[in-house]
Parts: sequence; structure tokens; C-alpha cells
Amino acid sequence: IECFHYRRVERVNYSTSYGKNGRLQPRVRSDTKKVVTHRASSEYAFESYKDETDTRSLSRMLTGGGGTIPDTTDDSTQKPSMPKQFTKITLDKLLLFANDATYYDYVDQESSFRHLHEKWDVHSTFKSRLVMDGYLPKILVVNHSLGGTGTGLIKNLWYWVFTCFGMTVPYRIWFSYHCSNTEVTIAKEVKG
Repeated sequence: IECFHYRRVERVNYSTSYGKNGRLQPRVRSDTKKVVTHRASSEYAFESYKDETDTRSLSRMLTGGGGTIPDTTDDSTQKPSMPKQFTKITLDKLLLFANDATYYDYVDQESSFRHLHEKWDVHSTFKSRLVMDGYLPKILVVNHSLGGTGTGLIKNLWYWVFTCFGMTVPYRIWFSYHCSNTEVTIAKEVKG
């Protein structure tokens, strides 16, 4: 939470224009400035959590056991394509509550925190976020089930060669052709 107020600041600037009396004209300029007076943060105190992420189809695809994840870049009317050499995985986060009591505990803790800290000034803003250790929003996965021949031009050396010749856009287009895209939602169920 962040508590703040606005302060009006007046500044006197002397312009280069002269008035009728031959003197510099003062120009008063007023600005509104945000003044932060208090910041506080807290973490939700819960008893335990359980990972509820559904990774069955993703693991089948990465181990070569069939059952591919649909490529989000492909049109749904097209026939399924062959597995690509690389998979770009976009990760999202989701917080689930084990039961109603846990949800009401979360709301109660948040409400108590806000009530305690929002009185510090005239205005306040509150933000909440879900923090997970080791979380990365995007991951690139190499599909080893296709064999080791698929990583020829993807090596770091070739990227820098293309960069030195000013050809990063064609390299990225070529790289995108060899990648499939998918999304996975990391779901954590908490119990309070």
C-alpha cells in the first residue's frame, strides 16, 4: 500500500520578455506534485499450499509420448502439424483457495492490513501480486525426442553472427518457424 497527498507548488520564472516598464516579466507557474508519505507491504500467512498445475499433456509432448499441445499460433482449421524442434512456453500464475474459510481468511487479512495502513494520508493505492520463487514468465524448451539434429543454427554463435551482419529480424523469423508456442498456468492451491 502507498499513502500520499498532492501538494501544489508554485514557481516563479523570469522570462526573456520585458513588460511595459522595461523590466523582466515574472511568470508564475503552478504544478501539482504527488508526495508519498507511507509505504507498507505484507505477505498472506497461510498454513500450506499444493501445486495444482496440469502438466500431463505438456510432459507427453516433451517426452515424445504423443499428444501434442495445440500451437497457439496455428489456425484451428488447419491440420495438426509435426512437432517443432523448440517450444516457447508462456507461464501464467493462478491462486486457488482450498475452501471458503481460506478465502475469507485471505480477505480478512487483506482488509485488516488496508484498514491499518490507509489512514496515514489523504489518498492511498493498494496493489496485490502473486510471488513465486523461481518464476519465469517465458521458457524455451528443446524437444530432444526429435533427435540432436534440430539445434544447428540455434546455437549462440550463429545468433551473434546474424547480429553482426544486421540480420536479427530474418534470424528471428526463421527461429519462430521452428518453434511452437503454448501457455501453461501454474496453479497453487493455498489452505489458510
